[in-house]
Formats: sequence, C-alpha cells, structure tokens
Amino acid sequence: MDLAQGRQDQLNVVIVGAGLVGCLEAIYLARNGHRVTVYEKFKDPRTWGKGADRSLTLTLSPRGQTALREVGLEARVLQQGVLLKVRLIHNIQGNTTRSLYSDKGEGIYVVQRTQLNSLLIKEAVECYNIPIHFEHTFVGRQVKHSENGSDDEVYIMKDKEGKTVTDKADLLIGADGAHSAVRHDLFLKKKLDLFKQQYHDHWYIEVVLPPGEDGKTLMDPDMLHVWPRGEYMLVTFPNLDNSYSGSLFLPPPVYQHVMSNETELLTFFRVQFPDVVKLVGEDYLKHYFFEKLVVSGKMRRPGRLIANQVQPYHSGDSVLLMGDAAHAIVPFYGMGMNSGFEDCWVLHQIFQKHGYSKGSGMAKFTASHEFETPCSTQTRFFIMSSCSENLGQVLREFSNQRCKDGHAICDMAYEHYALLSSKIAGVSYHIRKLMDDLLFKFFPQYWVPEFVMVTFTNKPFSECRKEAARQKRVISQTLTAAVITFTVALLAIFWRLWIRF
Repeated sequence: MDLAQGRQDQLNVVIVGAGLVGCLEAIYLARNGHRVTVYEKFKDPRTWGKGADRSLTLTLSPRGQTALREVGLEARVLQQGVLLKVRLIHNIQGNTTRSLYSDKGEGIYVVQRTQLNSLLIKEAVECYNIPIHFEHTFVGRQVKHSENGSDDEVYIMKDKEGKTVTDKADLLIGADGAHSAVRHDLFLKKKLDLFKQQYHDHWYIEVVLPPGEDGKTLMDPDMLHVWPRGEYMLVTFPNLDNSYSGSLFLPPPVYQHVMSNETELLTFFRVQFPDVVKLVGEDYLKHYFFEKLVVSGKMRRPGRLIANQVQPYHSGDSVLLMGDAAHAIVPFYGMGMNSGFEDCWVLHQIFQKHGYSKGSGMAKFTASHEFETPCSTQTRFFIMSSCSENLGQVLREFSNQRCKDGHAICDMAYEHYALLSSKIAGVSYHIRKLMDDLLFKFFPQYWVPEFVMVTFTNKPFSECRKEAARQKRVISQTLTAAVITFTVALLAIFWRLWIRF
C-alpha cells in the first residue's frame, strides 16, 4: 500500500548520495508522494566510461530482489544480470570442485554496478521527476535563526565550482557510502553512541578475464569461480559478454611485491594460479596489470576493504543513515548492496505500519487513484489514518531494528573470508556442508544452513547469526559425542581382546 500524494503528512526529504541505496530510497519516497531532492558528490555515472568505477560486479540476492520488486524494478534488473547456482573451486594444481549454493536449486544474480546505478538514476529522474544534483558535496548542517524567531536547520553543500548551496527539509537521509559526510557530521556533533571503523588486512585489485578469441567464455559459464589460497584469494564472476570480472585479494606486503614489476607478477601467477595463466596467457596479464589499469606512480592503486559499525542510525526526528553510511561491510558474503536495499524495504514497511504522521493526526480516508508516469500507468490504493506517532518514532524503530542486523552481517562477512580463502578447499568444510545439506533436506523446518539463511531468505541478519551459532554448537556437540562414543567402543574392543588373549 502506498500513501497518497498531496496529503498533510507529505515529507520534504533531502538525500545525500545518488548511489544504489540513495536512488532506490528516493524512488520509494517519491512513490509514496513525498518530495525528494538528491545531492551527489560525484559526476553522473551515466557519463562515465566503461570500467571507470571500482567493484564492477555485485551480487543480487532475494533480499535485494524483494526491495526492487516492491517498486516494480526487479524484472528489469534481472534482465541485466547473470544467474549463478554453483561455486567452482580451483585448487593450486588446477583441478576444480563444484559446490552448489543450495540443494534446492536457488541462485544469486551478478549485476554490474554502474549499469544498475544508471538504471536507478534514470528511473528516479524520468519516472518520478526527482531532481538529482551531481557534483555537490555535503559540508554539514547549520541552525539559522529566522526573523520570526524560529530556528531552521539548513544543509550546506558545495557545488563543483566551490559555491555554497543550501537546502532544508523535514528529513535528511545520509546514503553517501562508507566514508559518509552525513555520518561524519553526526560524529562531530556527538550524536552517535557508537562509531567503529575497521579496515580489512587485505588489499584488492580488480581483475578482468576476457572471453576467448571466438567470443566464447574461457571457463565454465554461470558459476562463481574461486581460487582459495589461504593468504591470497582470487574471485571472478561471469558477465553477459562472456568475460569474467572480480578481485584479487592480497596482504599489503605481498601486493607491493607482486605488483612491483612484470617478472614478480608472472612468477606469482605461475605458482598460485597456473590455470589462469594457461587460460589468458602471460602477455594478457602483463598488459592488463601494467598498461590497462590506472597507474599511481610505480604501483597499481589498490582498493581498501572497510567495515563500519554505527549506533544509532538516526538522530532525533530529522536525520537517518542508510546503506554503507550506516553499515559498510567487507564483500565476502555479497550482502553489501542487498543489505542496503533491504534498508529501503524495511523503512517502507515501518512507514506503512505507522500510517505516518509527522505532526498531528489527520482524517482517515481510503481512496483509489490511477496515475501515469513517463514509464508506466499504475493503480494504487491509498489508506491514510490518524496516528499519534511522529517521524522520530519511525526513525527510532528503523534504527533499533537495523542496527543489530547491520552489526550481525558485518561480523559474518568478516568470518566468511576465512571460509572462502581457506576452509572451502578443505575436507572439514565439505563434511560440514554435507551434514548441513542432509539436515536441511530431511528437517527443513528445523535446520537451515547459515549461507542459505543469509542469502536466500529475508530472515533478519541478527536472527541468522543466532541460529548459526546454535547450529555450530549442535554439530560440535554431536561430533564430540561421536568421537567419545567411538573411542569408548574401541577401548572396549581392545579390553575384550586383551582379556581373551
């Protein structure tokens, strides 16, 4: 249910950040009749050249699909993606092992970040007439005293020419990424109870493996390819043009050594990823790493992996953090974009729950309205009810719910690196996965593996983490009991044999 346009509780909202989460939230708010203005620090990504951004490839799971479906964008986004149902693990000898994401045939989609961002921007601008001001940097909030004696909070931005631009609204949403300027403003004003920022101890560099000369893929298609090497890891995803793109993760000293010259690079790949060398050739690797990538001095510019934990996500009844601004996470669970999209969906549900009234109540009525946008004609049913809850209550409820989920997925994403880089290639992982799959198959109402819970359900991340901890205890206790039982039985057999002879 959407709320009607032109109603008494219509909000004036300013969103800082025209990335994936900022644009999707702008669409959600505009669909519900609120006035939205977006400011973005960088240039319009629709004008960028191919491959100009980092993190080219993102994974879209049912959490993100749910949020896109609510605003009618799921089908269009999935058309741009590639469906993955299998991980293919490459060992150091070049042999491979298949690992299904789910025995039920579920999969995740791979999408291109810039392409998806451009789609959301186009939807926001052309279908909902949302103004997006690019190359406008958020500076901070300031209270101004008006002539009538009231205090107004204004937002200060700087445009690309350095000129000051001001705006004001009922609600400021910071969706401006891991290095959020809105969050920094809250931090300086001591509005955050917790702000923890952590860099992962690995750097990464983008890797693109081209299609073959005939235009066909060089590897098994429609699979996530992983080269786990403990201290190092290479991960690639398929693209619609039959190329593969992904990231190489290395500790900083190793990164600096490997990227120092062509000889070290080729030696490293020959030892650690010999099948990659065989697929693309040494000439391609030299060209890609030392000619095609952006050069910073003598070194290729590495990416840094950052995680943020913030509490609360709101300040009073006027500021809210969403997406990476609230809960940036490392990419190893593939939940960064999905958790941000889920923020939009959860906030929408809370607005609906409260019927939203920023100030005093309003008359209750129900209406049906058909409207047309440049993109579609739709019929919506609106329900507006009187309600004493104000915007502050909505923001507090969102913050209380999403803070614990954000902290949970941040921790799980860190832990998942150990699985991808090391454990996934070991026997113990496959034994545990076999146990998980069997229990899930025969007792699905009581046992859902952690990866399935996180990736293929909308179960809150905090509940997923609690359930995963319970499962680990159960399996640990079961294995311990099995070992004890086996040991006791073996001792009993030896005792009987000793007595007999």
